[in-house]
Amino acid sequence: MLLLKPTSTQLENNPPPKVMGKLLVWSLFVLMFFLHQDFWWWDKSFLVFGFLPIGLAYHAGFSLACSVLGWFAIQHAWPEELEKFADSDDKSSHQ
Repeated sequence: MLLLKPTSTQLENNPPPKVMGKLLVWSLFVLMFFLHQDFWWWDKSFLVFGFLPIGLAYHAGFSLACSVLGWFAIQHAWPEELEKFADSDDKSSHQ
């Protein structure tokens, strides 16, 4: 099996996965920001499952989607360099 190393131009054209993860997280955040304004349900009065107003059901689903986005952000866009900075504190500064 022949393994090829990527050329420098291929590396320049393909950003690292962390950058792509941050871009995806921010894009999804902006999308969620606009989806939060659920004006399309304002005039609707039907019930979901026979007891839950559609606006409340929408926001329950929206809350679940936000929690998934938060998990995705932690997995793919967490600023590890800040965490390393915080873990490498100077012992003399605490005395």
